[in-house]
Amino acid sequence: MRLALVALLALAAPALAKPPPSAPLLAQLALDAEVLFPDQLGADGGRAKVSVSVAAEATDVKLELTGVDGMKVEPDNRLVVRVNALHPGQPFVFEVAFRPAAGRSALSVRGTARVGGTPASMARSYPWAPAPQGNPQPPPAAVVDVATLRRGLPEGQVVRVEAWVLESFRCPPCPPGAMCKPCLMQSAIFLGATKDHPRFPVGNPPPDVAAVGVQFPGRFEHGARYTLDVRATTRTGPTMLDGVVLQAWKDGASVPLDAPPPPPDAPGGPPPPGGTPQLPPPPPPGGTAGVALLAPMSTDVVALHRGLPDGQVVRLEAWVLEGYLCPPCPPKAQCKPCMMQSAIFLGATRDHPRFPLTSPPGDVAVVGAQSPGQFTPGLRYTLDVRATAKAGPSSVDGVVVQAWQDGRPVALDAPPPPPR
Repeated sequence: MRLALVALLALAAPALAKPPPSAPLLAQLALDAEVLFPDQLGADGGRAKVSVSVAAEATDVKLELTGVDGMKVEPDNRLVVRVNALHPGQPFVFEVAFRPAAGRSALSVRGTARVGGTPASMARSYPWAPAPQGNPQPPPAAVVDVATLRRGLPEGQVVRVEAWVLESFRCPPCPPGAMCKPCLMQSAIFLGATKDHPRFPVGNPPPDVAAVGVQFPGRFEHGARYTLDVRATTRTGPTMLDGVVLQAWKDGASVPLDAPPPPPDAPGGPPPPGGTPQLPPPPPPGGTAGVALLAPMSTDVVALHRGLPDGQVVRLEAWVLEGYLCPPCPPKAQCKPCMMQSAIFLGATRDHPRFPLTSPPGDVAVVGAQSPGQFTPGLRYTLDVRATAKAGPSSVDGVVVQAWQDGRPVALDAPPPPPR
């Protein structure tokens, strides 16, 4: 992917004649937008990734994307995206299908929002130009280590780093014309100086781990060593990136960054990626053209355990630590209540210390599951969970809506297979 443009889109407020020093200056509140255009186009054009973040709380956000100078945007050269609220440190990522003109053309982004209850607006044009023929290599990169990359480099500087891939995260692609809630972060891999680094939450990596953006994290094998050319970016929060991968090599062979990995069972296919499988939610019935159902927002185990709004659907990756099945009560029988409903216990790491099921620690989330035996303790899953309001120490943090293991759906309403 080519980094097309990074722009600070100032929110323009109605002019105030000499405001008092205590009045809020809306010009200081901004949206930070990053547009990534693909290096290559298909017969029907391409898809640009738009990542929007805010420096302050914003509500009633409306974005209108159109093509100018010959560019066409789907559908009908106009895409409208609405977001109820944007929060600092939580990027809003979506894709737009476009067909550029023969020469230079541009993507126009106009937005409105309410900041502190006051209307604000923005407008910016992002130019696109065909990639030079021959795909020339970037200039030789300075060699740095992971710690230097993580500490921060001048934005735009290209460096070379040798590192181990420790973890990965894949932000599910937003369906065409959809309005999606922001992922925990954009798709990325996590680099370390050693292979045996302790596990960590991808939403808050330790200082000796660098996070770099890639389109297809599944192209990188966990526990393998890579050489990477990285364009440094400005890390603006704990979930932001330290850079974007321009090219990479493993054992001297180039890694194809702009193509999805082959399936795990294909000849020469890599191990299943640790990122979220590409399983977007179904479109809403009777939805408006250009606007679709919000995809689940990504979160982590700790945030789910702390509590989310009742009914909110979130997506997380976690290890199943334990399971509990409330035995069914026979017909016409009078049974004592179970200590809790059937559930699974989720953690951010596989080797979590054991704990009493009735009083799990603060870094373990409890989610209801009809058939806990469908989940294998010690395996990592991707789950969509509907948050619930906890009413006591034995209540659950949410209910599993759907789940996947190694990209395969889990049959939530079926009993587990008998043991061999």
